[in-house]
Amino acid sequence: MQADINGKDIHFELRNDAGEKLEKTIPEDELQKYIVGYEMIRCDGRGMKKERRKCGSCENFTPIEGCAKGNCSVRGDIIQRSRIICSHDYVLKADKVLC
Repeated sequence: MQADINGKDIHFELRNDAGEKLEKTIPEDELQKYIVGYEMIRCDGRGMKKERRKCGSCENFTPIEGCAKGNCSVRGDIIQRSRIICSHDYVLKADKVLC
């Protein structure tokens, strides 16, 4: 599933049990009509307490020198490094160790 750059249209692919695909483009306000289930395909923060998955420990976060904020490459926004994981693609930095 992917949104247009303007965020108004959603592009996604439907599949049936036979593996046949149907590509759809719909307005964002009609998305709920098409969701019948979902499958988690990636969960990099699995096994970590939610409170430990902060933006500062994410690969998508680039700190701004001299302050507690940084840029999130997924959101395209400036955010606090101590913010608890957002709903966007959290990827643990390679130098962080899971305990």
